[in-house]
Amino acid sequence: MTINSVLCETGRIDLFQLDDGVQVMKWPVDWVPGTQPEISYKHKQITLAWAVNQLQLKGWTVRTWHKGARAWNGPPRPIRTKGQIIRKREQFTRHPRPGIQLYTVDFAFDC
Repeated sequence: MTINSVLCETGRIDLFQLDDGVQVMKWPVDWVPGTQPEISYKHKQITLAWAVNQLQLKGWTVRTWHKGARAWNGPPRPIRTKGQIIRKREQFTRHPRPGIQLYTVDFAFDC
């Protein structure tokens, strides 16, 4: 199985920079908001910047934020329902994350 065949079967990839690698989570092409990733693992040999660059080179739509990124195989689709978006905004308002400015986040797609 090649990286191209894996990417063709994948509809969304979430990436988070960790101290010792990148957390990678993948969803199938037919994913819907609120579903758990099909695959989740920590990749110790790559950086977030490298992974984002590789996905962009392959034509994926990528949104990034401090220490994270989300990629879609095609146009971006919301990852949360309306209720989930409201809860996530309230969570960030009560407990801000370093490096993320609330007014720059679109909670339908990011974080």
